[in-house]
Amino acid sequence: MSLMYKVCFRTIARGGYPEDMTMRVNVFYGGGLISTEEYNLLMDMLAAPEE
Repeated sequence: MSLMYKVCFRTIARGGYPEDMTMRVNVFYGGGLISTEEYNLLMDMLAAPEE
């Protein structure tokens, strides 16, 4: 797991992340900072309804 994934995961899990978090994850993926598997996990977290 990459450091960027860990930072994003923690940010999303805590809630209160910025509105542009989806775009940020896309940029990190496009820049090669996170893997395809990490990207998919983060996007699933963002798509899940907040409880």
